[in-house]
Amino acid sequence: MTAATVAADTAAVDALYDLAGARAVYAGGRLERCVRDVRTAVKHITLSPSRFEAEGRHLLADGPAPHR
Repeated sequence: MTAATVAADTAAVDALYDLAGARAVYAGGRLERCVRDVRTAVKHITLSPSRFEAEGRHLLADGPAPHR
């Protein structure tokens, strides 16, 4: 998964965060929590070992990774 893909995954949340202005930056705020949750989820998916294995198989034209 490329940086562009990750950026696209978080674009909607980032746009809402930007539109919310100064209120969005307060720790404990609902929007701030949502932003952290979305970014954390994307990082878990993007940086998981199984993701690297699947990407490696794709790049090496080895076929899809087996489901676990």
